[in-house]
Amino acid sequence: MKLTPHIVLTVLLTAYVSVCAAQTTTRSIPVYRCGAEGRDLRDSPCPSQLPASSSQLQFDQPSAGQAKANKEQVAADAKRADTMESARLKLEADARRRNGATVGIDGLKTAGSAPGATASSPAAKTPASTHAPKAPHAPKAPKAPKPPKTPKTPKTPKAPNGDKQAG
Repeated sequence: MKLTPHIVLTVLLTAYVSVCAAQTTTRSIPVYRCGAEGRDLRDSPCPSQLPASSSQLQFDQPSAGQAKANKEQVAADAKRADTMESARLKLEADARRRNGATVGIDGLKTAGSAPGATASSPAAKTPASTHAPKAPHAPKAPKAPKPPKTPKTPKTPKAPNGDKQAG
């Protein structure tokens, strides 16, 4: 019997489809919608006093090989995350060690702690004045109070105009 490319292709395609079908299994379970608007979903039938409708929910169940591959991927991701975390912590500790020296009030490092500090660097400069600060002055005396305002005189009411006659 002579094998033609069509027969070989058909056999390979059938084998491929059967392998793919073996990887996942389509399953279905009943889902019950209970309540007035069907917003209460249950996997068991609704109580008799509530209106209900039933429908089938279909989903793919992964094969054992897929589940195993997924668990291996999760374990590899967790190992990689632990490695990255330890590297980050090491870098942070190293940075803390390098930059942990005391800094001046202006944010510049002190002259002794800065690596390669020279006389021209801002951290190595000495302050312009070396004398102690002046003592504070005594507070000024309070100002004299203002004289009270004179009250306003009330306005006199206008007299009704009696010259005009109604009518």
